[in-house]
Amino acid sequence: MIVLGLDGASFDLIQPWIDAGELPHLKRIQEEGVFGRMRSCLPPVTCPAWKCYSTGKNPGRLGVFWWVRVDFQNRCIRSHDSKSFQSAELWDYINAHGMKAGIINMPTTYPPKAIDGFMVAGGPDAEESNFAYPADLAQDLKIRGYCVNLPGLDLSPRGREDTTSQIVSLIRQRFCVAKELMVRYPVDFMHLTIFYINSLHHFLWNDPLVLRAWKAIDEEIGNLSETRSDLIVMSDHGCMKIKRVFFINTWLEKLGYVKRTKSTNLRFAQIIARVARLLRISHRIAPLLPARVLRRIPTRDNIRQIEDASEDIDWQRTFALATGQGLIYVNRQLVGSEYDNTRQELIRRIEDVRDPITNERICKKAHRREEVYSGPFADSAPDIVAEENHGFHIDGGIGKKEIFGLSRIWQAENEEWGIFLAIGPSFASHKNLGMIRIYDIAPTILHILGLPVPSDIDGRVLAESLRPGSGPAARKAVIGEPLVTEAEKQRIRQVVARLKI
Repeated sequence: MIVLGLDGASFDLIQPWIDAGELPHLKRIQEEGVFGRMRSCLPPVTCPAWKCYSTGKNPGRLGVFWWVRVDFQNRCIRSHDSKSFQSAELWDYINAHGMKAGIINMPTTYPPKAIDGFMVAGGPDAEESNFAYPADLAQDLKIRGYCVNLPGLDLSPRGREDTTSQIVSLIRQRFCVAKELMVRYPVDFMHLTIFYINSLHHFLWNDPLVLRAWKAIDEEIGNLSETRSDLIVMSDHGCMKIKRVFFINTWLEKLGYVKRTKSTNLRFAQIIARVARLLRISHRIAPLLPARVLRRIPTRDNIRQIEDASEDIDWQRTFALATGQGLIYVNRQLVGSEYDNTRQELIRRIEDVRDPITNERICKKAHRREEVYSGPFADSAPDIVAEENHGFHIDGGIGKKEIFGLSRIWQAENEEWGIFLAIGPSFASHKNLGMIRIYDIAPTILHILGLPVPSDIDGRVLAESLRPGSGPAARKAVIGEPLVTEAEKQRIRQVVARLKI
């Protein structure tokens, strides 16, 4: 079984190219295998969507809901890594039944964990050291020129041609490494993610340069399909053209929910940024500054990303704060018994917000967290999930003066409908599956491999995708006991210890 993950891939973008014959191998899979539109988690975002795929679970069972979360209790913005996710994954079950697995370049896998097989962690959240298991694999890949991330992407009109060439070279390198490692570490299951195609979507959308990268992917898919293995091609979410941007924390600040500090450090960082831009020496100064200072410097519009804005928030007076893509956290310590009223008022207000130019609502619906998430970690979820309306990007930055604007950098935003295509001995032919969910992929893979499906997941086996008369189609799905990870064992020990006290 081979799974190829294409970050941010959407039929809305690639179907016209498939129909025009620009992507012949994807066209063949779509015509001869099975395919469908695949619904991601809410909000649709790389982190935690890849883990929703690998576990078959919604974020309420994983404990991670976006790249970062707002922690009012400790007055900070917390980031996540692979250890933040509280669940066994697809490859853990594969290993538990005596089979080997290999994972290459999947986001949310840094630091990599020990598995029977190999794991090469992927960007954008992985670092350039200690990114692989076994440990000597990272050193070996580095010697051969492997890079986890492409620093300083320049997708401006001046630099996009060269940057696209770098991304295409990186894409081909990923496939080459995958083929080599499947020989070096014979595995029963292999997953490969191509992440930087999503960067091209965000910055260039349907530019011919994006098609150039997709043609390289399609050619490599042709090589993979020659292995005669079961092959799944999927994405973590889709993408859509951005019409307008809504700066949610500016909106919350104007309503009095967000209060900011008047930090001397922030003013100093703003002065550095302004002077550097006036003198046109930003590119020379940046390499000389430590990372902690660079994180403090706002953008040209004095916007700071929410993950770097802890010091800008007056935590004692802020009633609500949002991250990107419409996740709103309510300060329960501050609102006290007014929590339900505060949340209801925020839901009413954000559902009423309309773009002054288009008169469209910025969100389809504002959900209470219990309407979106379930599981042992649902209580730590954002209190409100404002689902982005089509064409709107909800920006979680701090410091923007205007509530609405145009996107100066990104042309496309994530959206919920990704892609799923599959071909091989286990899959049916010439079949449109319609709409499926990202949670369905892991149980389907486990069933095809002849393994039990854990009882604690949210997905189902896609029986309609299986080839009639094949082994997977002939047998019923077996439900098995969930694996308990070391992180979960530690959490259980902590709970037991507190109970004893």
